[in-house]
Amino acid sequence: MPCTVQAPRRGQRLKMLWVECLPAELRQVWSLQQERQRLGAALPAAPATDWQVLRNPTLAELVTALQDGRPQLVHFAGLDSHQGLRELRTAFGETALVDLGPTGRPDKPASPSSASPGTTPTDTGTAPETTRLVDAVMADRRLMVDGVLLRSEQGYPRLVRAMELAEAMGSSGHTAFLVTLNLWNTAARVAPLLVAQGATAAAVGFQDAFDDALAEFL
Repeated sequence: MPCTVQAPRRGQRLKMLWVECLPAELRQVWSLQQERQRLGAALPAAPATDWQVLRNPTLAELVTALQDGRPQLVHFAGLDSHQGLRELRTAFGETALVDLGPTGRPDKPASPSSASPGTTPTDTGTAPETTRLVDAVMADRRLMVDGVLLRSEQGYPRLVRAMELAEAMGSSGHTAFLVTLNLWNTAARVAPLLVAQGATAAAVGFQDAFDDALAEFL
């Protein structure tokens, strides 16, 4: 897919989109405040940099932010699919639910009674049929794939696969200068797919696991 990036004009403000891949259920044990402060210190101070912050967005909200804000820089902070599901399992046990979205529709819907106190129920009190218990996802290599954790429309942690993320961002009609991913396991698939789908001219991620505290300085 052709990638066309419009260079900023002299004096134009830098547009920065900060995307937090951190389920609300984990905010009591995870904080991204220091990472944001360090990134802010590395960029031109306001008003030279125009910040937009998305906290635990849906995929549709992310696409809308790209279309409306047209940021030159996009930074993902928080948890990728692998680390995120492990953290959900640790925090809420085997009853935690994960929404797989349309590309990972399960064979059987999750039982409403299996919903963890840390998850958000639907209006009817039943889990969507696209949800699975976290242990079932982690045990299935077809489901436990590279990606990011966003939020489903019903409020559940949503595993967004690498290609699904890249296609959605590429469909926004906007190409960023650079997408940085301070998330584990994003160098092999997520970053190159974002470039291939025209979402960004360049992308940087981490190959495997990395020290989270040290990653904030890179």
